[in-house]
Amino acid sequence: TVLAEESGAVFYSGTDNIVFTLPPTEYGLTYTFVNSGADGAALVEIDPDSADLIVGNDLVGSDGGKLSNTKATAKRADTVTIVGDGAAGWFIISSLGVWAIA
Repeated sequence: TVLAEESGAVFYSGTDNIVFTLPPTEYGLTYTFVNSGADGAALVEIDPDSADLIVGNDLVGSDGGKLSNTKATAKRADTVTIVGDGAAGWFIISSLGVWAIA
């Protein structure tokens, strides 16, 4: 679980099937997630609150939809940075690699 007071933090995961659970959106909260696993070895997911969505980089999610760096396309150092808007949810402000919303 990611905490509001951890805004600005960078989270690294090289372990398969890791899910980072976000707090409810608040304006300005910012987090960066990095897949530090070997290429094709680690699925990393970011799970927003059920009332929040994640959008950006031509991705349009729905409330509660997870953002995933899928294992099949994952490369070491795939990265995404999101920021909370305090209302609808989270916006992707930068990314590297293939990310999808389910």
